[in-house]
Amino acid sequence: MMSVNIAFSGVYDIDNYGDHLFPIVFKNAMKKRNIDCNLFLFSPTSREKQGFNQENKIYPLCDIAKLHEKYCFDAVVVGGGEILHFHAFKHKMANSEYSIYPIYNVWTIPSLFCEEYGVPLLWNNPGAPFKFEGIYELLAKQMISKVDYVSVRNKFTFNTIKSLEICNVNLSVDTAFYLPKVLNKKDLLEEVRGLDLKNKYVVFHCNKLISQEYLNIAIDELLLLYQQGYKIILLPLAYTNGDDDFARKINDMVSNKFITFEGELSILEIISILANTKLYIGVSFHGAITSYVYGKKVIAFDFFSNKKTKDFFELMGLEDNYITDANNLDEAICNVLNTTYMYEEKHKEIISLLDVHFDQVASILLETKKKNKGHKFYEEFTDMLTALSLELQESQETIINLTNEKNYNLLNWQKCSNELIEMYNDLEKEREKNKQLQEIINYYKPVIDSKLINAAIKLKKR
Repeated sequence: MMSVNIAFSGVYDIDNYGDHLFPIVFKNAMKKRNIDCNLFLFSPTSREKQGFNQENKIYPLCDIAKLHEKYCFDAVVVGGGEILHFHAFKHKMANSEYSIYPIYNVWTIPSLFCEEYGVPLLWNNPGAPFKFEGIYELLAKQMISKVDYVSVRNKFTFNTIKSLEICNVNLSVDTAFYLPKVLNKKDLLEEVRGLDLKNKYVVFHCNKLISQEYLNIAIDELLLLYQQGYKIILLPLAYTNGDDDFARKINDMVSNKFITFEGELSILEIISILANTKLYIGVSFHGAITSYVYGKKVIAFDFFSNKKTKDFFELMGLEDNYITDANNLDEAICNVLNTTYMYEEKHKEIISLLDVHFDQVASILLETKKKNKGHKFYEEFTDMLTALSLELQESQETIINLTNEKNYNLLNWQKCSNELIEMYNDLEKEREKNKQLQEIINYYKPVIDSKLINAAIKLKKR
């Protein structure tokens, strides 16, 4: 068995379930191909221990060159996930504080490093949520042209990269579909924190960004399942988004009828729960994949309308199991629970696609070819990328501020408009009152004038 040192780049410094599957699957897939991978996990920030109760150390991407001098990496692998973009969002970090997370570093820094140091660069089926436009298209071309093996996980990403006309692109699928080849049912837990997983469980995963209206509808549906004898597990899959806190909030709303967990679940505990549920309902892409590959029924409650999730359900031929509107949840649950579907053949097709992908990766690693060293792209582009990212962030903040100002002005305009209408109505009332008084005066004026004249004559005679 050949031993190699791999710098494996991805989102491992924050706790988002799906991203942490990639190194587990990759290492196992390579082992089946007689390659023992010593994985060094790299992320935008460092961390002494990987989340989900794993022991791996997470190295910061800014140190990849320094660690290469020490360990001599045979290749760099971009692990996967929806990372191919230049946007930055806030996430809860290991210190429980929310910070802007530069996810673009996960795929751009490897391109810069590998070009400078002549190390082979491979993509392990990442995805792109948006098209590259303007200056970002030019920057993407520079970054992607440095990749030795480009493989992506869906058609949208394939078409996006192919339109750049800079490299050959392989269309594959997300590597999480390979999970049963890594962990058989017999390798999974039968009990998690006192829960016998042979019971009738329904897993619900939600995000705090759901609207209150949709949340209320979902809770009503879960309560109906609860009344039918199902135990409801509120499963946190993205601790980095505060899923655990939100799960407890939902449970408080139903007087703690559902199941939540204290402390962070391990990766094996989460996989075991998802692999044994009777039904998975949720917004998580990898939550749905995990349940599906172990033969369980799944419903995508995708109120975000994520392209990747819709593509997955279309790939599986499960379009009816994909909903974006909570009002369709009841019908979807009834249909899925009362329908038997065969997933084995479709899953075999997907496994064969991943076998082709992993075979190609293994072939490159076995050849251990080194690229000729290029000039120092790492140094040249780092400042440029940082500046562009800040520009994008400032633009996003400007949009938010202008939107807030617009909303504020709209509210003020509405308030002023209401006040103007009230003033106009009051003015009309006063005018009507004035008109009525004038009519009264005009009616009585001759009489009053006559009496005043007579009174004056009498006073004069005296």
